[in-house]
Amino acid sequence: MLLDPTASEALISHPPSTAEASDDERGEEAIDVTAGEEWVSRVEVAVQAVEILGRRMNALISHPPSTAEAADDERGAGGH
Repeated sequence: MLLDPTASEALISHPPSTAEASDDERGEEAIDVTAGEEWVSRVEVAVQAVEILGRRMNALISHPPSTAEAADDERGAGGH
């Protein structure tokens, strides 16, 4: 006796077929994935920015500037 598939299995299980109909034959339009690709690119850029900020904050936490260095930076004499 075969068990009924769970809801998630039923969604991903497809009976084997010998000939797949094209999207045009089924009357379905192609899905535009451009917006999704753009979103992924933006997320990747944001992740990189967070990683850079995290590294800089960790560097500041482990090696805080001296009082004299902080005063120089506030006056714009940071040496950059």
